[in-house]
Amino acid sequence: MTIVRAGIIVAGGEGSRLGPGLPKALRSFGGSTLLERALQLLSVRVERTFVALPHSFPLPPDVARFERVDDLSSGDGPLAGLVPALERAATAHADVAWVIPADMPLLGDAHLDALLFALDPPDGP
Repeated sequence: MTIVRAGIIVAGGEGSRLGPGLPKALRSFGGSTLLERALQLLSVRVERTFVALPHSFPLPPDVARFERVDDLSSGDGPLAGLVPALERAATAHADVAWVIPADMPLLGDAHLDALLFALDPPDGP
């Protein structure tokens, strides 16, 4: 049986504490945007990627890399994006989903490996 893996990036933060400018996910960190870092992290692990953000978020489409999922309502925090993104992943027949925030640029492969191991250890649960 083939397992369909989805990646969900919660990317709706305005970044108001960072000062005026772009939304948080589009801010640079270490040479790329926070969103780009999250997309790269998930790209080798998942078949489908969903980016959850407010309808007004200025994110250009990139259908080859991710599907945009609009939040249920604007300004209601990450759950407003997480719920429709999980629903969309389920509709896409995902068996498992990694959910990561766009604003954790130091999240890495080892972290996701640890989560996977906790979900499905090599010797069974």
